[in-house]
Amino acid sequence: MPHDLSTPQAGEPLLERLIPLLREAGQRLLSRQPSRARHDASLMRQCVDEAGASTLRHLGQALQAQWPDVPVFPTGLTPDRLPAVTGLYWLCDPLDGAIQYLAGLPMWTCNLTLMQGAEPLLALVHDACLDRSYHALRGQGAGCDGGVIRCSEAPLLALSTLGTSFPNVPPRPQAEVDDFLGHLARTVPAVLAQRWIGSATLSLALVACGRLDAYWECGRHLVDWLPGLLIAREAGATVSGLGTVPLGEPGSGLLAAPAALHRQLLDLWQPGTPR
Repeated sequence: MPHDLSTPQAGEPLLERLIPLLREAGQRLLSRQPSRARHDASLMRQCVDEAGASTLRHLGQALQAQWPDVPVFPTGLTPDRLPAVTGLYWLCDPLDGAIQYLAGLPMWTCNLTLMQGAEPLLALVHDACLDRSYHALRGQGAGCDGGVIRCSEAPLLALSTLGTSFPNVPPRPQAEVDDFLGHLARTVPAVLAQRWIGSATLSLALVACGRLDAYWECGRHLVDWLPGLLIAREAGATVSGLGTVPLGEPGSGLLAAPAALHRQLLDLWQPGTPR
């Protein structure tokens, strides 16, 4: 493995080699996606497990063939274990948005992140249904299919379109559901539109290119968020938790938005703020 894999000079050549690998993985998933929903729990689980495992296996083999000294981890790696992992490694989420995938819907992605310890250095999010690849290199900005992307400059909540994720699958603690409903109740009257746009990483990529003005989510799903977080941040978005709890800590939630909207949303969600 070249020792300069994590240096800025390695970034663009690395992307040129990685994007075709992720596009191939996405096409592999797309070719076996069900055409409509399956209302059988065992078949649903089997479909997701087989699709994810097959994609992870093929992508992992391709990565290992080119960078044999860089291990590949699935996103089952828990946030508390990230700081314990030293050196470079790949963090792979072969199918983000399994519910959409199972229903024959778009809005799912195949994601890959190059990590150094707990920090993402490079992120790729591939939307196979649109054959669109979002990417970011730490400190070097974000792009999509060869072009530079930037988050919106929306100055007003009342003219903004936000994305979020509903805490339904997998089952979440009731406290997380209540937290989500509380945030939603304050948000909906204050914005132009509140939408659900599929996987969190896809929503964060849409914030990065200005198609969504902001994205927020309750809970603590840092490993799932990592590729989208880097892309949104490198596109100019401010990224944090939903309140005073640091991002990634239990109950932190996630907010990614342009600086002006970020401040307005945090103020909106402050306890005691009138609805």
